Amino acid sequence: MHRFIFKWLAIGLLLTSSQCEENNLAVRKVMDIPSAAKETSGIGIHGSLFFTHNDSGDGPFVYVLDTMEKNISRKVELRGAKNVDWEDIDVEGNKLYIADTGDNTSNRFKNTVYVVNLDSFNTAGVSLREYDEIQFTFRNKKDKKRKVNSEAMMVVRDTIYFLSKDSKETDVYMLPPGSDEAEKIGDVKLPFQVTAGCHMGDGTFAISGYEKLTDTYYISDVIILTVEDLPRWKGVEWNAMDLRLKAQVEGIDYDGQQLYISAEGIGISPGRLMAIK
Repeated sequence: MHRFIFKWLAIGLLLTSSQCEENNLAVRKVMDIPSAAKETSGIGIHGSLFFTHNDSGDGPFVYVLDTMEKNISRKVELRGAKNVDWEDIDVEGNKLYIADTGDNTSNRFKNTVYVVNLDSFNTAGVSLREYDEIQFTFRNKKDKKRKVNSEAMMVVRDTIYFLSKDSKETDVYMLPPGSDEAEKIGDVKLPFQVTAGCHMGDGTFAISGYEKLTDTYYISDVIILTVEDLPRWKGVEWNAMDLRLKAQVEGIDYDGQQLYISAEGIGISPGRLMAIK
C-alpha cells in the first residue's frame, strides 16, 4: 500500500483574483499572460524561455513568454500538427514535448505527443515543419485500450509519464521510448483533479491540480511527490503545499531553483504566470 504524507501550511483562502498574488505569501505573480494564450494549459521552461500553449479551441501554436517585457515574444505554428486538446508541455534536455492527451468527453483512444528540437524551434520563423510525433494509446494492466483524460505529462530520460485527471484515484501511465502503448503502472490518491506535472529530479515531481467549486471558482494547490522506485511506481510519498490559490492552475515547471505555475484566464481576468517562493 502506498504511503501518503500531508504537510499543511497555514496560508489563508484568497478572496479575489486580483488579490491572490498579493495576499498569498507563497506565490508571486510574474506576469499577466496576453489574451492570445489566455487558456494557457501548460508551462515549460528552458533557460530564460517560458513556453506555453492553449488547449482545444486554438491551433497548433506554441507561445514564448517574455517575462521581462511581460508579453508574447514569439508564436510558432507546428505546421501539419493538430491541437485536438493540448494539455501539457515539458522540456527534457534539448527537446520540447507537447501532450495532446485531453479527453473531457471520453471519446478518444489515439493520443499524440509532439517532440520539437529546440535548436530547430529557436531558428524557425512563424512556423516549424520539423518535429516528431509519438502516436500511442493508453492501456491498463489487463492489456485493454483505455480512454484516458490526462492533463499531466512528465518526461524523465526520454520515458514519458502521464497522470489521469481523476479526482478520486489518479492513474499513472508510462510510455517507454519507441513504444506506442502507455501502460498503467500504478495509481495514487490525490486531493484534487490533476492538471499538470513536472520532474524536479531524482524521482521528485511537482503536481498541480484544483477543486472546481463552480464554473468560475477554482481552488488550486501543488503537491511535491517522491517515488523511490520510479519504473514500478513504488514507495510513493507526497506533501501538499496548501497554497489555496483562487485560480485555475493548468501548468507547472521547475527551472532548477524555483517552481512556476500558469493559471488559465477566467471571464475578464487574464491568465497568469506565477512563481512559488
